[in-house]
Amino acid sequence: MHSKQPSMRLTTLQQRETLPQVSLSGTKRVVGGGLLPLTLLFAVLLHLSFFMIIDLRPDEADSTVKKTSALNVSFYSIKKQAPSPEPVVKKALPKEVPQQTKVSLKAKPLQKTMVKTDKTTPLPITEKNIPAKSVNVTVEPQPEPSAPVIQASATKPDLPNFSDTAFLKTKYRDTVREIIAANKKYPVRARRRGIQGSVTVAFSVYTDGVVSNTSVEGSSGFDILDKTALQILAESSPLPAPPEQMDFTVPISFKLN
Repeated sequence: MHSKQPSMRLTTLQQRETLPQVSLSGTKRVVGGGLLPLTLLFAVLLHLSFFMIIDLRPDEADSTVKKTSALNVSFYSIKKQAPSPEPVVKKALPKEVPQQTKVSLKAKPLQKTMVKTDKTTPLPITEKNIPAKSVNVTVEPQPEPSAPVIQASATKPDLPNFSDTAFLKTKYRDTVREIIAANKKYPVRARRRGIQGSVTVAFSVYTDGVVSNTSVEGSSGFDILDKTALQILAESSPLPAPPEQMDFTVPISFKLN
């Protein structure tokens, strides 16, 4: 039995020694045939992929860091914009102030109206508005004996009194002459040349006061003065209403002082 065991070990050792020789020779043949470049390419690709993975990892880390930093900046900007609603409270405060001033302004016209009401109370005095003065003006020029005649004319308008009409006519003539004298204007050309003269003008006055039938009865010898005299009559029309239709001849004098 002991003789057989070492023989078996020798056989196994021989088999082990022989097997690698066969495998090594086989590999050498295969490598020498064309597998060597393929293995080299495969090894190079593995190395490249490994380096690519290592290069990509820090980029991803940097991108995450950048994203977090950007988010942090946005949060800071939002916090800075938070105090914006504060000036709204400041604007609301001055609005209350003009309301008080408006109330004070409205209170002032109330006092003025009260003063006006006090002023209106003494107005009902009608002493100044009494038309007695106008009546006295028409009655003053009348003589004493004609007073009862006025009462008779008021009661009997159908019977005219000739003495009253004559007095009214003379009074009316005086008023017409005063109106013409007030409207008289010296022509500028005649004043420069030193022209003087008197123009006698004839005209009629209807019952409504309209002046018509104007003409020059006595010329001054200068057309400028004659034309201005007729122009004065045109500007004086209409005159106050006469008691009846009347004819006039009035001299208008132009003299330099």
